[in-house]
Amino acid sequence: MNHTNGMKIAISVPEAISKEVDRLAKKCRVPRSRVYVAAVKKHLKALESELMLQKLNEVHSGEMSNEDKAFLAGSLRSLAQILAKEKS
Repeated sequence: MNHTNGMKIAISVPEAISKEVDRLAKKCRVPRSRVYVAAVKKHLKALESELMLQKLNEVHSGEMSNEDKAFLAGSLRSLAQILAKEKS
């Protein structure tokens, strides 16, 4: 994305972060806005991953339904039969 093709916003950042962004932008020879955009994208992706993990943990932290327990038991019996046939 070209840094001029976006929406302009005004934000306040701590001076130390601003200096670090300036240093990195100069080192990489890119506009400061590109550094900020890259950092925000990375943070948003991390937040999405964290939210997905939380949702998965919520789903898997509860007790299994009777249906799930029956399916698991049946699967284990089938696996045991397959292994027993392979053994003989």
